[in-house]
Amino acid sequence: MKAILLNADSDLGWTARYCAALPLARAFDGHVLCVQNTPFAETRDRFFGYYPYPEIAAELHEQDRQHRLRAEERLRHDGIEWDWLESSDGPAQTLLWRSRLADLTIVTSDGYDRDDLGTDALVLAGTLAIHARGPILAVPADLAAFDPLGTAVIAWNGSPEAASALRQGLPLLGRARNVSLVAVAEEGASEPPFTAGEAVKYLARHGVHCEDHGWDRGDGPVAEVVLDAAAALKADYIVAGAYGHTRMREAILGGTTRALLRNSLIPLLMAH
Repeated sequence: MKAILLNADSDLGWTARYCAALPLARAFDGHVLCVQNTPFAETRDRFFGYYPYPEIAAELHEQDRQHRLRAEERLRHDGIEWDWLESSDGPAQTLLWRSRLADLTIVTSDGYDRDDLGTDALVLAGTLAIHARGPILAVPADLAAFDPLGTAVIAWNGSPEAASALRQGLPLLGRARNVSLVAVAEEGASEPPFTAGEAVKYLARHGVHCEDHGWDRGDGPVAEVVLDAAAALKADYIVAGAYGHTRMREAILGGTTRALLRNSLIPLLMAH
């Protein structure tokens, strides 16, 4: 996790995202690329004759400038390596592009990423989870601290998405103090292509000791079972596949993925 991509917008989730990025950068001696979306960086006529009011554009630009000054002061104080990139292309497009050379992309799991502009963080997280060329770390907006070397819970159902998340999470899992695998199959699903035992063996080949927990699903939905298991095991984060499909540049999330992003109280490391 040497190259960390961070959504650096000045929204309600910024502090939480920074609280996740800082210990990751320290643990892996990593570099943080902060991407700040400045939608009104230019005020000339751009698309479909749209022309924002210069006064509004100037005010938003000044807010973004002040946010960057405060953030860079904090970055210098915390002593980590970083670069700052301003983009007017929108957070999803820029983060997707930059994720191609990132080991991890950090976004907010739910809430509103720019409540003044009405950008839904769930949409951004879902889009990145499905389209990004690497894993994302989706953190709740009220996250106060994050231990990337703590306890990890892997949500496992044998699917390609779960396998992708497990493989791409290896740098973190290899440093975790405790790793547990919770096997929860979708109701009515056929035998998974890869069993929990095979996943545990795969991790062992990479030097990761993992305990296999068979978790009683009962009548509850998969996301609820995973979150209950993570709470019982005192997990610091969950590793899970991102389920859904794509239509143009839009992510259509599966119900389990959407529920995890909406309801998890701890960070989610996800990959498609």
